[in-house]
Amino acid sequence: MTINPNNKFNENHVTLNELIQVLKQLGTTTHIEKGKCILTVGEKVDIVFFVEKGCFRTFRYIDDEEVTIGFSFQGDLDTCPFAYINQLKSSDCIEALTDSKVIKVHLVISLLTSQTEKYPLFIRKILIPISVCLLGFSVTSFIYFFYIPAVTSMLAYIFVTLSILSLSKHK
Repeated sequence: MTINPNNKFNENHVTLNELIQVLKQLGTTTHIEKGKCILTVGEKVDIVFFVEKGCFRTFRYIDDEEVTIGFSFQGDLDTCPFAYINQLKSSDCIEALTDSKVIKVHLVISLLTSQTEKYPLFIRKILIPISVCLLGFSVTSFIYFFYIPAVTSMLAYIFVTLSILSLSKHK
């Protein structure tokens, strides 16, 4: 998840409309009513959500209290990154703050890998918000003394960032 509402995919040869068309082919468009969750605690995380319209809040329960850990806006990718990478159950809830529309994509690493040569800039643009999510989760986990998820997320962040740097060599 990202906190920047200006985090769009419309730079460097990939327009937002082109991205949406590719994601629609890969995923499913879903309308979410205000107040409904697209991801809940305990749900297996194998989906990434591309926010086509609307605003979402991500929160988790810490000591039985709801703690907001981020927001996502139009143009952002969202999921529970630690659970997604490790194929675990979610520790987060992602709630629609407005009537919204998302594209749910089973964004598996093999899919990204198979498209790297053909669309290096597109893959790089998908990896950037994923890396931001991983870094954010790592910092949040460290702050709340969840050291194993913090270290795992930081390692994933480092590897994804190295992939982004490698892809930036493709023009």
